[in-house]
Amino acid sequence: HGAVHLKSPLLRPRPNSLSRGTDAGGPAEMMNSRGNIVILPEDLTGSFARAVARGGTATSNVKRYDIGRVYHKSLTGGSPRETLEASFDITSEHHSDPLNIEAESLHVLASAMSIISPQQVSQSDAAPLWYLRLTNTRLSDALLDLFAVPNKEPVRRECLNLLSKHMSPTYADALPHMQHEHTRRPRSDSNIIDDKELVQRKIADGLRAIVSSQKLPSSAKHRLEVFLRSGCCPLPIHFNEALTALSAGIGKIRALDSETLGDPRRLKRYDDIHRSIADLRALHKLMAKMGLDCLVDGNNREKSRQSLSRPAFICLDLGLRQRRKHFSQFYFQALLIPPILFMKSKSKNNFTSEFSKGLRVAEGGRYDDLVRKYRPPGNFASALTTFYTNAPIPICVGVRFYILKMVESIYEESHLALQSLPAEADLNRSSSDAMAVEILRKSLGHPLLYSTSVQALVASANGLDASSASDRLVVASHLWADGISAEWSPQSGVMSRLLKMRGKDEETGSEWSLEDLCGFCSIMKVPYVVIVQPHLLRDKGHVRLRHIMCDSVPSGNSPTETFVPLDSLATTISTARPLEDQNNEQADGSQSLTLEGTQGGSRGPRPKVECIYIDHDQFFSNEKQLSKSDTTNWKAVMKGLKSVSQRSEAYLDSLTGPTRDHGAAIIALNLSFWILRDVGTTIMRQSQSSTGSALAELTERYPKHKKVLKTLSMAIDSTMKANGFWSRNGEDSEKKGQFMNFLVHSKCGDRFDLISLGEDSLLNEPVKIGKHSKKYH
Repeated sequence: HGAVHLKSPLLRPRPNSLSRGTDAGGPAEMMNSRGNIVILPEDLTGSFARAVARGGTATSNVKRYDIGRVYHKSLTGGSPRETLEASFDITSEHHSDPLNIEAESLHVLASAMSIISPQQVSQSDAAPLWYLRLTNTRLSDALLDLFAVPNKEPVRRECLNLLSKHMSPTYADALPHMQHEHTRRPRSDSNIIDDKELVQRKIADGLRAIVSSQKLPSSAKHRLEVFLRSGCCPLPIHFNEALTALSAGIGKIRALDSETLGDPRRLKRYDDIHRSIADLRALHKLMAKMGLDCLVDGNNREKSRQSLSRPAFICLDLGLRQRRKHFSQFYFQALLIPPILFMKSKSKNNFTSEFSKGLRVAEGGRYDDLVRKYRPPGNFASALTTFYTNAPIPICVGVRFYILKMVESIYEESHLALQSLPAEADLNRSSSDAMAVEILRKSLGHPLLYSTSVQALVASANGLDASSASDRLVVASHLWADGISAEWSPQSGVMSRLLKMRGKDEETGSEWSLEDLCGFCSIMKVPYVVIVQPHLLRDKGHVRLRHIMCDSVPSGNSPTETFVPLDSLATTISTARPLEDQNNEQADGSQSLTLEGTQGGSRGPRPKVECIYIDHDQFFSNEKQLSKSDTTNWKAVMKGLKSVSQRSEAYLDSLTGPTRDHGAAIIALNLSFWILRDVGTTIMRQSQSSTGSALAELTERYPKHKKVLKTLSMAIDSTMKANGFWSRNGEDSEKKGQFMNFLVHSKCGDRFDLISLGEDSLLNEPVKIGKHSKKYH
């Protein structure tokens, strides 16, 4: 949204209106060196509003965000309680259309709520996690004036509570609208009549309690009763229908005022009410255009943007007010619907009414009046001391997020999802499925979408054994020195939780095999495992670097490994970049990493190769785990399968782009595939520094294609020399032992063949030509 990170002042003077008692939950107070009482920020809005008020025109057009701690009085005294909040604020001196700024704040709210929205929601169980609860304080104040409620805070607070309790719909009212059509159960007419009679009795009891406790006038009681019984208890779940029902209730109150309709003060209240309702309709229409329409409206969920989480419904709550009264006019809250309500679980019946309206995770609105309250009179924020500064009050809209509540809701949802899984789920059978990995990850208390801070785990071929501890520490120190976070000890923080599952050898960690560690890293999203072999590290200074796919359990048959010098280990890891699939990665929050060469550049994932090993009388595949019962030479077969798989994967990976060891080019020809295959064989067998000798033989063999073959020879020679092969002057080339790959495409047969050419042809072996070899058809 183009906002800048701008922090609010830490301290501000204690206002005179603040209670000087020791009530728990209020703003934390402290005394400065001069003996003045100041308060710490109880939210991120109050201090910023005071800075905007005293900044004049310099702060009248600001779009900022902040993430910081707020402080409240402790329940037991002493150090104040700290919580973490985030804030997004917009101030604008253009008063032409404040609805646009209000809608942008709601868009920011929907973007943030997408973090804690369900990653996969089935069509039969559409379970949105949150709904929007909003109000217009000017609308509710004008209604109380029409009801002739005295302008006293206690009695008005009781009346607002009555409106909020009986008029505002809850998520229980919205559940039937969010269920699938074939699971929705229509209610009988008798149940609806019984509910209405129960609501009418509760309204009468509430009005009698207000009259007895707050001395509410009988005329105000009569008007409130007429309004509440006009079909507004509760309001419809659809927002436009709720505004229509509200207008109908106001029409009945206007009928009572037919005799005093000429009173200009009452006419002004009706004008304020109609203007506020029109603003709410316009805001709802603008939200629908921005993709923030409600799910209960029946629109297709796929049409909404993936980065936004649409609210389940919009609850119009006329009695909604903020306790600190920072927000006025337009005020809203985002409340989470408990996910247990959408689960087929017995614990759903034991759900208490503690969160009858949901868990509030964000709130926001306009705080122009708060800025006006902090605006000092006279000259301020101006270098001209002889003039009175008349800076207008800007439009101020903000939204605050309770971060700790959002994180808590993610863990709570993961805990409930784990409880709903069948006990007989076989994870080994679905180890290649990302869902199985996600189940394991949640069971270990790791439900967040972000990867862990540990980038590499240093282990040995025997796991985390004590004999290789010093070597693992040396390798980890190289990574730490270059800014790569790594773990090497079984007693470290990232390992301590799972080590409790091990039995007798917790001190040495020898029970952890290498494959167990790779599975652990896959679950905990550790992208790399550094395998230390003491003799390899001592003699050659190399280690093995294994790449871990974070959403699949490694099988151990064909891991992606490479030998890396210890001096370039940190560079190899730091230059690896995540590859994000826009279609799939945003849905599950996962990301994959791949090793790159020192020249950088983005690469695709390594292709999976099924290696088939041909023995004298048997063949074996790396897709199946070998054992002694399959063959007596099973160790040699497994070693050969592993070696060939790694080399083939690296070779196929080199075809996707040039690296420091290989190059690749594609040539398209209008020749048949069988002629191209013979051409490639001849060129590879006879070409060392040019294709001249092979060209002479090919033109004699295929005279009809002489021009095409000559052009092909020129293209291959030019490409080889341009990539450093086949030196013109005959000196030794740096490309000795390396190859250039040509992928040749037959346009006639739409098939490909591969040609590999280098400085020293490995295929230049004596070949016996049979007597029929010169016959070509």
